[in-house]
Amino acid sequence: MSRAKKLMTTGIILVIVTIFLIYWFYLAEPGPFLKEQEVLNQVNETFAEADAETIQDIRFVEDGYVFAPHISGAGDYGYSLWEWKHNKWKLVRIDTIGEPMIWKLDPSDPSTYHIIWNFHPDDQAASMKMYALRRRGYHISMGVENYSPAIQMSTDVTFDATYGTRPVPKQWSHLMKATAESQADQHSIFSFGSMFQNPTFQLRYTLYKQDGTVTFPKHSVNGHGYSMGSDTLLDYMPSIEESELDRLY
Repeated sequence: MSRAKKLMTTGIILVIVTIFLIYWFYLAEPGPFLKEQEVLNQVNETFAEADAETIQDIRFVEDGYVFAPHISGAGDYGYSLWEWKHNKWKLVRIDTIGEPMIWKLDPSDPSTYHIIWNFHPDDQAASMKMYALRRRGYHISMGVENYSPAIQMSTDVTFDATYGTRPVPKQWSHLMKATAESQADQHSIFSFGSMFQNPTFQLRYTLYKQDGTVTFPKHSVNGHGYSMGSDTLLDYMPSIEESELDRLY
């Protein structure tokens, strides 16, 4: 075989190997998820304070993303988050308690946002109303007055377990994305001419007992979280009193 043919053959082999490795590391479909005992072992080996004892469920939030709520030896209700990366399931986050959080699978795309929670039974949580809120705003740019009306959208969630996940409603994500794009287009104007901070959306919640009275999840807050240094983004989702809605939004 001539030298030219050897080089061509070597080049073809390298291209095939490169394509295979790219597919294997980044494009391959997620494989079977871990067994419950394997989840417990990894969680406790990674973050001993979690003391996970019982896996309540293995829930696929989206393809390649898993939410695994657990109960600790001390009776706390937390969870772990997993992502399919580099052809394996990777533990990316552990929380010792389960107050609502916003899991942003792709921070730049609100349609990938999911609300996750695992309330302690002593909080007596039976349902939750989730809100997408934007405060009214006012600014002057280049001598032109601009007013942004308040926005208040809500959706109800009834619990059938202490834990759960819920994607951000499509209407919310579309509006959040449109607002973010509008803000990006006018960022330089707002930076120099605003009288007030440019309004942005906030996701909040109100928790209810079975009898419809409002409750605060005091047994599901003030825990500890541990991230594995990945690009996983969790945002805090504060509660809101019903009286605040009319006063602030």
